[in-house]
Amino acid sequence: KAEAAWFEHADRYTAELNYSFNYKQKGKKFEARMFAGITNGKAAGYFASLGLNAVNASTDYKFAETFIGGLSSKFWDYQFVPGNGNFYTPTPYNENLNKLLALTVKTSLPAVPLKLYANMAWVPKSEFYTANLQFETGLELQVIPKFLSVYFPVAFSKDIADFHAAKKFGYLKKVGFMLNFDAANPFYLIRNL
Repeated sequence: KAEAAWFEHADRYTAELNYSFNYKQKGKKFEARMFAGITNGKAAGYFASLGLNAVNASTDYKFAETFIGGLSSKFWDYQFVPGNGNFYTPTPYNENLNKLLALTVKTSLPAVPLKLYANMAWVPKSEFYTANLQFETGLELQVIPKFLSVYFPVAFSKDIADFHAAKKFGYLKKVGFMLNFDAANPFYLIRNL
């Protein structure tokens, strides 16, 4: 999927490629997502900018998703849907990258509703990112596939870990959740319980 968006002071061009294959066990699979994006213009601009994190209420520039609480609630700030760099934990200065290459890989674990995940991204060096390569790893608990998942981080790159330490984040502030209302078709949910 490729997209282009034009704003008053900047343009945004992105491409996304998704791949998956199923294991023999029902409902278990390997997934990969590649994302590339570039913006031009002064400091990229808020709407045109790219971020390491998945899309949340503050970065949904198309207003295409449903976010409970919008920007008004601390708890709901951790809700996201897949997109951008797809990182699930808070990252430094998320909304002002002008170049981003990202890869997400996930694999199901046998006999439990958990997946291992790893997100890796190349970002330009800046005052917030001292290294080009950023990463996070963890476990995804699928409560309702494609609708509700909780992401428990295990390890991060140094820049992300330093950001969490500076903000004095406890573990729960690093946990994110996907609540995807677009997948809330009742027939789909019943089939996939």
